[in-house]
Amino acid sequence: VRVSGKESHGLLTLSCRAHGFYPPSIAINWLRKGRVQAQETKWGSTVPNSDGTYHAWASIEALAAEKDEYQCRVEHASLPEPGLFSWEPQSNLLPIIIGVVVAVLVVIVAIIGFVVWKSRSGRRGSPVIPA
Repeated sequence: VRVSGKESHGLLTLSCRAHGFYPPSIAINWLRKGRVQAQETKWGSTVPNSDGTYHAWASIEALAAEKDEYQCRVEHASLPEPGLFSWEPQSNLLPIIIGVVVAVLVVIVAIIGFVVWKSRSGRRGSPVIPA
């Protein structure tokens, strides 16, 4: 089961997708504060996969600020009890890491440039001692 979210203009579309289950009978519901939100939920059909298993989905729209109030409940014969799944936004650290690496490289290049410039300008200003 995978829960995903997509935010747009303060509204969050939460999707709950169940993949690779058999038999095809499944119940996917969205809960808000523990209560089933049947009227607000949109369901997709249970569709067969090429390997003989099935997949299905359910989605709901919510206010982005209320995302922690929602859970997807999946009931299936393969589960000993209903599974509860929440959306956990993935923090994308890659841009932060790239930014830090670039900043460090710029500082290193600036320091090397300064040292080279200083050593060259120091040579020009030093008196020439005849041999």
